[in-house]
Formats: sequence, structure tokens, C-alpha cells
Amino acid sequence: MSTPTVLLLPTRDLVLSQLTNVEQEWTAANLNADKKKLGQILADDWVAPDSTGKMQGKAEYIHNIERDTTVQRWELEGLHLTLRGDRATLAGKDSLLDR
Repeated sequence: MSTPTVLLLPTRDLVLSQLTNVEQEWTAANLNADKKKLGQILADDWVAPDSTGKMQGKAEYIHNIERDTTVQRWELEGLHLTLRGDRATLAGKDSLLDR
């Protein structure tokens, strides 16, 4: 007789913790222009507007990023997690604090 397989789904708190950690790593990689880390974090189909509003993909973003030495630290605020099926979305504010 075989033992039934039990799938344990991650808890909401675990998903929030994991995504918050990724967000912290992403912010640090952005500030330090860590192209290798950004390459690991961003999906291949990632797109976002640049400072002029022009859409750019992952490769262009990583190619153009430069280190930001004016930021001393940052805070993630008002984080809101939405879970839908196998997708999780984290929304909130990333406040950068100058030196």
C-alpha cells in the first residue's frame, strides 16, 4: 500500500518574507549596479519604464545601470501581498534615503 502524497503550500507569511527578501536584494543590486545579481533576479521577459518613460527590457536595463552612491539606506513600506493561484504580487513603496 502506497502512502498518499501531501502537498504543503507555503503560508502567506512565508511568501511575504521570501518576496520581501528578494525586494531587498533587488534594491541592493540596483544601488550597487550588480549586473550579475540583477540578471538572476529579473525574469527574461521583465520590462519597465526608464527615467524618460521609454520601456526597456532586462538586457537594456542591466547594460545601462550605474552605481548610485547617494543612497545611504532604504526602507520598504506599506507592503501588500496578493496571492492568486500560483502567482504572488508584492506591492509597496521603496523609500531611498540619501547620505
